[in-house]
Amino acid sequence: MARVVRATRGAKQRRYAITVRERRLLGFLGALVVLAGVAFAARRLMGRTVGAPCTDSYNCRGIGSECLEADGLRYCTIYCDADRECPDGWRCVEGYSTLLMVETQMKGRVCTR
Repeated sequence: MARVVRATRGAKQRRYAITVRERRLLGFLGALVVLAGVAFAARRLMGRTVGAPCTDSYNCRGIGSECLEADGLRYCTIYCDADRECPDGWRCVEGYSTLLMVETQMKGRVCTR
């Protein structure tokens, strides 16, 4: 299908129509973005809770949750500012999060056992 150019009097405005192939590509890319968003949201809503074992931060439930490695163990935790924000018996300390099973340089205060 050829591109259509429309001109109006006075306000020299052009409008381009997209081809069927371009429309299909945009539909496919849009569906891919929606699917990725649904997968990410499902992981965050139905992921593992604080204290549960994990391999990376995508395994843990909720925004602001992280997978922390300490003493050879990896478990889900949350960011904190003080000990009172952590579960009973846990402390708020500096820690590094893991992303796709690799420890990152992102440092923040997290709850630890």
